[in-house]
Formats: sequence, C-alpha cells, structure tokens
Amino acid sequence: MRQLSQQNTQRVVDENRKLRSDLQGMVDELCTRNKHIEELAAQSECNSRELELEKQKVRDFIFQQRIFLIKTVR
Repeated sequence: MRQLSQQNTQRVVDENRKLRSDLQGMVDELCTRNKHIEELAAQSECNSRELELEKQKVRDFIFQQRIFLIKTVR
C-alpha cells in the first residue's frame, strides 16, 4: 500500500514537472511573439511617419506647381 502511494505521489510530481515545463515553453513562445509584434508595430509606426513625410512632399510639390502655373498664366 505504501509503495502504491509513493508511486502515485511520484507520478503526480512527474506530471507536475512536465506541466510546468510545458507552461514555461508556452510563456517563452508568447514572449517571443510579443517581441515580434512590438518590432512590427515600431516598424509600422516608422513607415507611417515616412509615408506622411512623403505625402507632405507631394502636397508641397503640387502647391509649388500650382503657383508656378498661376505665375506663368499671368
């Protein structure tokens, strides 16, 4: 009886270790995914700023062309 109890206890301990190991693996994977998402978000933010700058350059160019056309028509 005592041996059966010890075997059950050992089985529970082993299962607990495996579950902890599995859980740690999942946490590590989530941390890796989170880091990747943060990198993508930072890259997206940078790309958005670059896009806005490029849009502003285009607006400025169009504005300058309109002024040029107005001056040449007069």
